[in-house]
Amino acid sequence: MIAGETRCCGVLEIDGLSSHETPRAAMTSLIDRLRNRCTTMPVPFITFVGVVAYGKDESALDHARVRRFNNYGQEFADYIVQNDLGNVVESNVRASWSGNTLKMWIWEPDYFNLWDHLDELERERVEPYR
Repeated sequence: MIAGETRCCGVLEIDGLSSHETPRAAMTSLIDRLRNRCTTMPVPFITFVGVVAYGKDESALDHARVRRFNNYGQEFADYIVQNDLGNVVESNVRASWSGNTLKMWIWEPDYFNLWDHLDELERERVEPYR
């Protein structure tokens, strides 16, 4: 998964949420990127998009490494809120050129809680290998 730069200094974009089976797995995959980017230059907004309805046969999406086909964006937003990692607002549902119906979320991170949460995830990621 990628937490990529935008052309705006105040926004980071998370890409590839559908490639993770759970929101916790998605957040775990972001540990290094969030720490490297947001420790030195914290951004006020992090965005992510989720497909809420597919415009084509889901079996055709295997090439995109899609592991989940519904609600992954909403589940990630809920995970952020349930773990007190900041505020999340959502857009209206809109159709894209691909025929997929999308929704965008804007996360305003609470960095104090986020760092604590990432520490917890990091311990879980490392301890099984000890």
